[in-house]
Amino acid sequence: MDPQPAPRCPDDTPHNEHGAAAPSPLKIAVFCPSLRVGGGLAVGKNLVEALIRRQSARTKLGESFRFIVPSGVGYESLAERSPGTDFRFCPRPRYGVVSRMWWDQFEAAAEIDDYNADAILGLGNFGFRSPKAPQVMMVQNPNLCYPPVYPRLSGERALIAVQKLALRWRLRGTSALLTQTDVMSARIRKAYGFPGPTHTVSKAVSRDVADPNPARFQREFADCKHRGGFAFLCVSRYYLHKNLELVVDAFARERESLQKIEVFLTISPDDDPRARALLNRIESLGLSRQIRTLGPIDSRDLSSIYYQADAVLLPTRLESFSGNYIEAMKFARPIVTTDLDFAREVCGEAALYFTDRDPASLARSLLSLANDSALRRRLVAAGTRRLEGFPSNWDTIAGRVMDAVRSQISGG
Repeated sequence: MDPQPAPRCPDDTPHNEHGAAAPSPLKIAVFCPSLRVGGGLAVGKNLVEALIRRQSARTKLGESFRFIVPSGVGYESLAERSPGTDFRFCPRPRYGVVSRMWWDQFEAAAEIDDYNADAILGLGNFGFRSPKAPQVMMVQNPNLCYPPVYPRLSGERALIAVQKLALRWRLRGTSALLTQTDVMSARIRKAYGFPGPTHTVSKAVSRDVADPNPARFQREFADCKHRGGFAFLCVSRYYLHKNLELVVDAFARERESLQKIEVFLTISPDDDPRARALLNRIESLGLSRQIRTLGPIDSRDLSSIYYQADAVLLPTRLESFSGNYIEAMKFARPIVTTDLDFAREVCGEAALYFTDRDPASLARSLLSLANDSALRRRLVAAGTRRLEGFPSNWDTIAGRVMDAVRSQISGG
């Protein structure tokens, strides 16, 4: 592990507002080595950054942190912008889930013991079986509490089964749980019988989602706009649970009726062998004009791509809390998504819903939205109102997280 300790300067002792030495800050070990990709990475980076801001105000808040994070996926930039912050970088596990579990229980545990933490904050689904301090754990992976979507005998399904066993085992050492939705909390309690408190902390739009640049991605959307088409944006890496195959099924079935509709994906053939197969299928069916891929999009370009799109499509079958929902609301784009509990909780009346395994249902929803401007206005207005109920920034979420941590330290 590559340590970056926080040096203490002689004049760096926290003081209260009267100039007297303040009590020693609470020491929180933040553990998130699994947050490497996708939505998990976004949550990890946003929360770590918000906690760093809290630490800089330690004379008021009385908190310090040791961050145990994955290497090579962007946390290094946070460390560079925050000199003196205590980061420990862990390598990608060489032998998959087995070596990751071994690393967690021995090397990471040693880092936390060395820090003499007052509490452990696990952001990446898994904590420790026998922690030496109160442990608060955030569960984000919906595979851990929803019915499986992967085929029987597949490697993914076997991996999820191992992860479920690991979660059940480590929940015994967990004082409280954090989730992003009430639905997720209820499902975890039902699946694992967790007896402790759960706290719903929600989600906010990422800080690096900047204001849109109207000139960006004009060329990619120009053909659709030129012929009077309607552009749906579907932002996601390829995962089987994102249900992108249903989009192809819908267009293959309703090719003529959907001829003025285009869906813009953001997958790459390098995401997964199934992504490559999906892109090949789109081409072989002659659907390359109606279903296009833009490739992976940097988070700093998300606002510009939302600006070009007419609406947002999320055919997903499994989520904890997709940030795409609130991004669509922020950029005033109507949403079409699956009629499932996680989507209903986040979107409410701000989305048009379809059945998650029915290509005809998806096709009808796409057509309804594209052909009904009044419906689009209603959904956008509902999204604007709904967005007001979510945290406006990650500092608010970090505050909720730390309230939960402090309640466990104090025995609450």
